[in-house]
Amino acid sequence: MTAASRPTFAPGPAPALQGRRPADAPAGQHGATGAPLPPRSAAPLPAGSALDAQVKLARLADLFAEASGIVRELSEVQLANAPERALMSSVNATAPKLLTARDVAARVGVDERTVRRWRREGKMPRGIELGESVVRWTSESIEAWIGGAL
Repeated sequence: MTAASRPTFAPGPAPALQGRRPADAPAGQHGATGAPLPPRSAAPLPAGSALDAQVKLARLADLFAEASGIVRELSEVQLANAPERALMSSVNATAPKLLTARDVAARVGVDERTVRRWRREGKMPRGIELGESVVRWTSESIEAWIGGAL
């Protein structure tokens, strides 16, 4: 890279970050090392000088320290939202298992045909009709029926 094509760096902070520095860095000192910084109104240093490089590195370290603080703040915000995600992940997204006439018969201790007859006679919960001849029951409705019927 030639000197003409090399990007130039103007002294001072980036325009969007002017006036901002890490909270623990006293004014006029490098945020990471505490070394004194030349005043911002100082005349530009000769390009390529060692002092110019040190000043740029010090400012870069300040920006890095500020960016680290911002990342830390953002991670705290994400952690604050983590309980909401944990709460939602504990919700059972699958439908409860529906019981067949065979399941109900086994639970009650009768024949499957008895369960179907009891349903027709209204002696047990109607269940959920999924088709013309397909009926299912929730375990909660059967447990409630057993609790009241037996």
